[in-house]
Amino acid sequence: MTIKCLGTAKLKKSETGEIFEVCPNDLEWEVVDVEEKKMGAELHYSAQLFFYSKQKELEAEVIWDVWEYPIGSINHQEIQLENCQILKNFDDFLSESIL
Repeated sequence: MTIKCLGTAKLKKSETGEIFEVCPNDLEWEVVDVEEKKMGAELHYSAQLFFYSKQKELEAEVIWDVWEYPIGSINHQEIQLENCQILKNFDDFLSESIL
């Protein structure tokens, strides 16, 4: 099982104003937690991306977290940002089980 995202995310480096685009293929999703619930397993997926400024050697980090419960249904998502802003998130997140 894994997660697929659709579209392109756009991030802005806070200190330099540089814009970075993130394509779905740029992310490697991992299952970081599985919790058994009433309707089966809840899967927590995470993908982390680091990128660097060309103007200054500053690192930024983005972590996407997506929860699938029940299997085949994305029921929650979060994004954690460090040293950047999100201008546009991915259009959607899909479970591989429904593709």
